Amino acid sequence: MIRNPMPVIPEEEYGRRWEAVQDLMGRLDLDLILAYADDRATFGPESDQYALTAGRIADVRILEEFTHPDEDYPYSDIKSLAEIIPDITPEAPRRVGIAGSALMPGEVFSRFKQALDVQWVDVETAVSGLRAVKSPAELEVMRCAYRIAEQGLEAAAATIREGVSEREVAAEAESAMRRAGAEGTGIDTIVASGPNSRPILARSTFRRIHADELVLVTVAPRYEGYHGAIGRPVCIASG
Repeated sequence: MIRNPMPVIPEEEYGRRWEAVQDLMGRLDLDLILAYADDRATFGPESDQYALTAGRIADVRILEEFTHPDEDYPYSDIKSLAEIIPDITPEAPRRVGIAGSALMPGEVFSRFKQALDVQWVDVETAVSGLRAVKSPAELEVMRCAYRIAEQGLEAAAATIREGVSEREVAAEAESAMRRAGAEGTGIDTIVASGPNSRPILARSTFRRIHADELVLVTVAPRYEGYHGAIGRPVCIASG
């Protein structure tokens, strides 16, 4: 089993990350950076409390640009980007860096451009450069994620036998990873047997495993926001 205490990112490290981003802004002469990312744990305006609980940023706002125009959110305080900017910066921004624009829906980015008459600067490569340098704490968290993945693979391999369904194997793998400390998965666990194993990616189905088949197993446990993805083929021999 994973040794205790489980490794985590220390609180002070987030302050150093903040300082590194501010230093980058100074070097690129940026007034603001808009960083966009998708997380399957967020679901819309109701996610502000999740962000406050799981994140390290005390000031969380709900942007109108991300809401659906045909839905009502009576319990959420929603403001546009143009309304929020005066609250967070004393002067009107001139140059705004944007990271993750390739992930952002085109309509959302268009609404941002309409809200702010600024020079937009693509800083995806620069921000990725900051993320690429891992701290000792990050490395230990990543190692832990892969140790959890190894336990998931071992549980899957121990379950694979003739007559067992792909989803039963996936369930055992995910159960083992949860017990080892995983908070979830980065991608859905893949158990693909026989003809289902031909593509690299697959959905785990109710198909039952036969003898003399190849079974593809891919796990990606999520631990402290980091994913340990491992894929392995398992051969089932008859007799």
